[in-house]
Amino acid sequence: MRSASVIYSLALAVVLSQAPLAHAAGVDPVVATSVQRDQAQSIYARGKGKFDTGDYPGALKEFQNSLEIIASPNTRLYAARCLDKMHRLVDAYVEYGRTAIEAKEYEHEDGRYAKAADAAVAERKLLLPRLGFLQFKITNANDQTKLTVGGEEIRHAAWGEDVPVMPGEIEVVLDTPGAPPTKSKIIVAAGAHVPLPLDANAPSNGADVLVSTDPAAHAQGSNMKWTFPAAIISGGVAVGGLVTFIVAGALSLSTHSDLDQSCGSAPCPPSKASEVSSGKTQQTVANVGLVITAVGAVASGVFFALYFTHKDAVPAAPAIGIVLGPTQFGLRGTF
Repeated sequence: MRSASVIYSLALAVVLSQAPLAHAAGVDPVVATSVQRDQAQSIYARGKGKFDTGDYPGALKEFQNSLEIIASPNTRLYAARCLDKMHRLVDAYVEYGRTAIEAKEYEHEDGRYAKAADAAVAERKLLLPRLGFLQFKITNANDQTKLTVGGEEIRHAAWGEDVPVMPGEIEVVLDTPGAPPTKSKIIVAAGAHVPLPLDANAPSNGADVLVSTDPAAHAQGSNMKWTFPAAIISGGVAVGGLVTFIVAGALSLSTHSDLDQSCGSAPCPPSKASEVSSGKTQQTVANVGLVITAVGAVASGVFFALYFTHKDAVPAAPAIGIVLGPTQFGLRGTF
């Protein structure tokens, strides 16, 4: 049951859009001949070598060539990783899904494919907070209606599923032959799942803009913004402590030197009591300045680390859409 569920959910990645490696139509691994295996393995090894050296475009080409001989899930997994490294995140998301599907299909023939399936599922999951997702609810469409997202057609079977997109502005077009198209521009945040109802009978000129926001990410970002000024203040305190240490330390050394010349190795006379007291005070102030410097520097480092760690973090969370345009104004959201 778990295997069937995984295959069903990941199959959506293939349905959502044309897979970037769809031209690679090699034979099934289970029916490949020894000659085909040798050829595919040799090309795969070249691709792996390029991948390990960071030549991801070159590696991708080799993996594509290998897949044209044998449609191996292991090869497809590395092709997906190349796309991931090249920041073609939507394509990588699709290929990870396709890898998991094919690996699950073949694992009963070769248990090693189970590892490829698990890796594909895990690495695909890591892309979720780096992508945005559109959730369509389309009405009054017919069999000839076409839905395109960023210029890529989304098949009818996937209209009810989340469509991955790169964060930023993207154009959505719902086009029915014989009727004006419905166009929308959407600004999607990373990690956001944006609901987008579309009516094929309500044409738009594309002026409407749906701006997705992520309340949880915004709240987290707002909550962590204080760490930046705190880091600056802590750094200032550290600098102040360092100045205090240097000045008080210099005064203490000067006083100690004068007393050493005046008293030598013998105890200082009562007439020097005020200078001795001043020297001790100066040394205490210098020590306090040193402690303040250390504490301020550590605090500043911690606050800076917190700020830079969280300022770009955008977890998947409920999304709210703000609709702006001549045809409508309001809010849309999922919780």
